[in-house]
Amino acid sequence: MMDINPQEYSQAEEIQELERLLEEKKRQLAERGEGQEPKETFRELFKERYAPGIPEKPPTASGTGPSPILPQSSDDTSKAKAREEQLRIFIEISFEKGIAAAIQLAKANTPWLLDELHDRLIDEYYERLIQAKQISNK
Repeated sequence: MMDINPQEYSQAEEIQELERLLEEKKRQLAERGEGQEPKETFRELFKERYAPGIPEKPPTASGTGPSPILPQSSDDTSKAKAREEQLRIFIEISFEKGIAAAIQLAKANTPWLLDELHDRLIDEYYERLIQAKQISNK
């Protein structure tokens, strides 16, 4: 399990480590006779490594279920744009200083931002692995 202390990682090192862990995870699943889509295997691996103990989705304000869908006001739109900009910055940080550094910064915000960052980082790093021809999406 990873200690979430920021460490300097190059993007290549981070991707290489994720590739190694992904191959190990695939081997473990194969030994147990379990098959999974590659992206789902990567999602599981990523959450195990970078999000231990964080629930899949944070509880809503009421804690009982999803909030009703309300029309978005211009204030909601500007908040969404600001949150998207924050996510973009955290993703850039993950490529410059490592995933752990980006997660630590996001932890200082809300659990929702941290959860969104995990989801986006999974997608971003999975695509980087495919682009680097380290894994196939088949």
